[in-house]
Amino acid sequence: MTHELTSFASLRSGDDACGFFKDTSEFLAMAVPFTLAGLGSDGWVLCLADTNRNKALCDSLAEQGMGPATAERSGRLILPRPETLESLRGAAAAQAGIADLFRAELSREAAGRSGTGWVLIDTAGLLGKDIEPGLLSRLEIGARAFLRKLGLVKLSLYARSLPPEVLNEALTTHPILAVGADCLANTQYVPPGAGPDRAATEFGHRLRSIVRYAGMARALRRSEKQVREMVRTSPVGMIVVRPQDDRVLFANPAAARILGTPRGALRGEPLGFFVPAGREIELAILRPDRSHVAVRCAGTPIEWGGKPAQLVLLWDITAWHQSVQRERVLSAAVDQIGDGIVITRPDGMIEYVNTAFERIAGLKAQQLLGQNAVDLVNAVPSAAVKLPAMKTALRDGRSWEGQIEFERDEGPTCFLSVSVAPVRGENGLAHLVGSVRDITEQVELENRLRRSEKLEAVGQLAGGVAHDFNNLLMVMLAGVEFVREEVGSDSPAQRDLDDIESAARRGAALTKKLLTFSRRQILKPEIIVVNDAVSDLSKMLRRVIPENIELVVRPGSDAGRIKVDPGEFDQILMNLAVNARDAMPDGGLLTISTGSTTLATTDTARMVGAEEVSAGAYSVIQVADTGSGISKENLARIWEPFFTTKRRTSGSGTGLGLASVLGNVRQHCGHIEVESEVGKGTIFRVYFPRLPDHAVETDLDRTRKRLPGGDETILVIEDDPGVRRMVVRELEHLGYQVVEAESAEAAQAGLAESPRKVDLLLTDVLLPGADGRTAARNLAQDQPHLKVVFMSGYPEEQISTHGVLEPGARLLQKPFSAADLARTVREALDAARRT
Repeated sequence: MTHELTSFASLRSGDDACGFFKDTSEFLAMAVPFTLAGLGSDGWVLCLADTNRNKALCDSLAEQGMGPATAERSGRLILPRPETLESLRGAAAAQAGIADLFRAELSREAAGRSGTGWVLIDTAGLLGKDIEPGLLSRLEIGARAFLRKLGLVKLSLYARSLPPEVLNEALTTHPILAVGADCLANTQYVPPGAGPDRAATEFGHRLRSIVRYAGMARALRRSEKQVREMVRTSPVGMIVVRPQDDRVLFANPAAARILGTPRGALRGEPLGFFVPAGREIELAILRPDRSHVAVRCAGTPIEWGGKPAQLVLLWDITAWHQSVQRERVLSAAVDQIGDGIVITRPDGMIEYVNTAFERIAGLKAQQLLGQNAVDLVNAVPSAAVKLPAMKTALRDGRSWEGQIEFERDEGPTCFLSVSVAPVRGENGLAHLVGSVRDITEQVELENRLRRSEKLEAVGQLAGGVAHDFNNLLMVMLAGVEFVREEVGSDSPAQRDLDDIESAARRGAALTKKLLTFSRRQILKPEIIVVNDAVSDLSKMLRRVIPENIELVVRPGSDAGRIKVDPGEFDQILMNLAVNARDAMPDGGLLTISTGSTTLATTDTARMVGAEEVSAGAYSVIQVADTGSGISKENLARIWEPFFTTKRRTSGSGTGLGLASVLGNVRQHCGHIEVESEVGKGTIFRVYFPRLPDHAVETDLDRTRKRLPGGDETILVIEDDPGVRRMVVRELEHLGYQVVEAESAEAAQAGLAESPRKVDLLLTDVLLPGADGRTAARNLAQDQPHLKVVFMSGYPEEQISTHGVLEPGARLLQKPFSAADLARTVREALDAARRT
């Protein structure tokens, strides 16, 4: 039986307690408070004690302000009748029927009463001192269920003079009533065979043990209650399983929630997964609703109901798994992006860098982690000067963005776009995150665009200058021809006219070269003498080749003639010469030689690209230098657009020179090959199809022939008076009927006033008001078969020929000669007759 200490305040219906006394005063110390508690609860009190103790009880109640006579008359206080005491004593003497008699007496007294009954029993006064061992146990066992059924509260008081066996039974069968500290301290118990000296000590020890045990029991019950509450409210799932069949014996609410199964459905069923004892594992569990949950499990052996069992602890780590997965995806994404990412503490200490930042910085992560980012910034001069502004922005809670120039220990200088932003946490600034983007290509593109814009502006300026200059040159050349015809061939003025014509033609050639190098010259293939073209170009090359480079030109006797655009031919050689110059910064030898050769279709492997070589005779122009040479890995890439081995930041290389050379050579059905070795120089050989010697007719031969003329009517529209006058004079000299106008509008008005058939329109492309093409289109409405010849001193883009003459359109590029004018006009008119 569980022993515990109780008090009057804690007694409730159905309770059964006991107390010990040595005299009447100790009896009253327990009996009076018990009686008052019963009367104070609106219940009734039955006192089964002898007459003397009843009288002492009534006197004490009267002293406490409770009138016992009044309470007895009201039926709330019941004192034993003599016959009752006698019957019980007699039964005790007979040792038979004590439990039945006791129940009968209680039933009789409780019949018809309201409220809780409180029963006080003076065991010694009721049963006598000669109580036989075992009688008390039979009495108590027989009456306890009956007392609870009637809802009675019972207190049995034992005199210490009772036999030790009786007192021992009382100690082991009842809770002990505590009435202050003195109740137990003054209680004495004399065990069987013990002398008077051990009496108080032994019984005191016994009672103290019971008191300690009772305290421990109460603490244990409180602890058990706390443990049950902890298990019930714990977020950790707890499951007890039977080892032999893995069936669930117990599951707390958290386990049922994690597994998605009601607790009742878990009990008695197999757990469904095995957790080794002493280990932790992670599982993915499929719930009944088909959802998945990630669980960490731990198993440990325990006892459950006195039998071996296993406790399985469950932690729901689904959210943690998802967080880890998100972190992995985020980390992989940050590591794979092209921008360099660096994360530092507020003091600048680096905690993280991604792969792109390693590549940009040229250092590995282990070399960067733990370093201070400020030291890295200070190591770059262009970044160090911006550090104060960066610190100020971050101190104010703002982001900072800027561009820095970063020169690596090895490799070209690169340009970086840098952005630094503060990352705030709960306690203020937590981290700094920086992103670095390599914008070298973007900067180079911007530089090329600026250079292109400058070149465009120069080209536009050159085009405008060329237009006006060509008009002037045309007037000069036409005037020379007119004067030459008026003076005799033996006149001393012929020599002066030759000088004037030569100077004008050199001016025209210079204008043509200017347009060529600004990419604005019209592509118009002509038959040229290779040696003459190289010789003329060498004069210009000497202006772009520094003095520490020796230029040697070696013309071959059999170089022959080719059909190319002269401007593009000059551009090809100019690009190759400039490349050679850049390969010899400390000086060297640049050799340009010419010759001829015969190629076979098997020579394809020697040429750049995989095009098939057409067998036949070729003129060869070779450009050789004694420079640094080209490595094998770069030799295969030199023809790629924008590829260059020069330092781009210096502005000396765009990577387009050799690409344009290859394109121009192929456009003229030519081929190119290259030989190079590091430290031993480079040789470029350009092959153009060689023309037969009889295919060439010089300008001198043409000018000596009689110029063709006619009697057709030609409308001339030209806004420059000098040019218009020279053209009209030459056409009239050739026999044509000429109508002139300074604009398209004036021409329309003149023809409207005096309508006449016009056989040919000779017009400048660009005119004030409507341009020449508009004029030609308008006139063609009235005269559908009108032939048109255009004149222009402007470059290709401004006359919209896109590099070649449009089919059916004839163009006279200013300045043109009288022979060019006569031949072109005659060809246009003759073509009209044929159609």
